[in-house]
Amino acid sequence: MSITFFLSAGSKLKFVHYQHCLLFLQTGSLLTLYLAGNYYVVQQLGNELYGYTSIGPYKVPYPIFFWPWTILVPFIYTGLGIYKKNVILLRTGLVLIAIAAITFKNYYHVLPIEVTLVLIGLFTLAGSYLTIRYLKTPRNGFTSRELQQDTIAGGINMESLIIATTQLDAPKGTETRFGGGDFGGGGSSSTF
Repeated sequence: MSITFFLSAGSKLKFVHYQHCLLFLQTGSLLTLYLAGNYYVVQQLGNELYGYTSIGPYKVPYPIFFWPWTILVPFIYTGLGIYKKNVILLRTGLVLIAIAAITFKNYYHVLPIEVTLVLIGLFTLAGSYLTIRYLKTPRNGFTSRELQQDTIAGGINMESLIIATTQLDAPKGTETRFGGGDFGGGGSSSTF
């Protein structure tokens, strides 16, 4: 994973110890940017701010802006993630596509749920197939092929993890026992 989304090439070495924090910050920033324009979030925030729960639901002032934002931004994140080979953008975009579909389904019941799920599944399958074909050849370390068979999602080698957890404690060598004493010595005997 790279943090080059918001860092320049010269400052990479300066922030090497904060790589995980910066990845978390990048993910949080992407989610916050999307949720700031999500139609459902804007409507619920309007209900809370203006107290429209007893009168009726809050009318979002510019739906012509918020609906395209809700639907298009996850696809933009996913496309940029594939184009720039950024795993954070790609994964965030995929999660937000599901959130956008739930938001749309919450307001518009166009098709029965079974047909909707089948269509979403076909669309996801077609998108996955095209992405795998695009990433067939490795580009800058970003590929659809699995690089090692025995690693899990975080890149941890399963074989070494199993060996490390099942290894018995090492035999204890002879320890130097210091002599006792009747008092003092910082606890050098059992009679202290």
